[in-house]
Amino acid sequence: MFVIGIPGVDPLTRTVEDAMLALALVALAACGCPGLAACWAVSREATDREALERGMPSGVAEHAETEDSVARAADAYTRATNAMLKGDPGPIISLWSQSDDVTLFSPLGGRFVGWEEVRGAFELAAVTVSDGGITMTNLIVRTDGNLAYAIFSQTGRVCVRKTIEAALDVRATTIFRREDGMWKIVHHHADPMPAVGVA
Repeated sequence: MFVIGIPGVDPLTRTVEDAMLALALVALAACGCPGLAACWAVSREATDREALERGMPSGVAEHAETEDSVARAADAYTRATNAMLKGDPGPIISLWSQSDDVTLFSPLGGRFVGWEEVRGAFELAAVTVSDGGITMTNLIVRTDGNLAYAIFSQTGRVCVRKTIEAALDVRATTIFRREDGMWKIVHHHADPMPAVGVA
């Protein structure tokens, strides 16, 4: 276990957040993406080394700026999803890594592994769902080296096959990997928001 010292942030809180990121990557490894877990370990070591070379404590370097850039990437994903819901999958496809280790658990159903399957899922969704729109709320972003994740809620309406209108209310997790200086999506999982009962 390691603790990142960030001014104004309780070290225990950061330790828990890092543990959450590690658990998310372990889960991805379990569903067929072991390369991401290895990438996390390598990126963690590289980030610590770069920070120390600049005379900064491990994990402090450009933390806020990095989280802001991931938040912008998550916002771009929502805008791209809205374009897809109007029939254009191009923007959402451009945000993804095109590697074999990408995965998608779509809110429309299905488990897609590898770039060809993920791209095909978005192309199919663009012709199946139309005239829809969503908004993103409750965004939380965490970063660790060259990997990051965002959790958020999405609400809106979609029209399936131009005849069936449906409400969309999902919770989502998106994992990003930095590739050539840009945050690219390597995993997205969205499922319906569970109903909360009152005892």
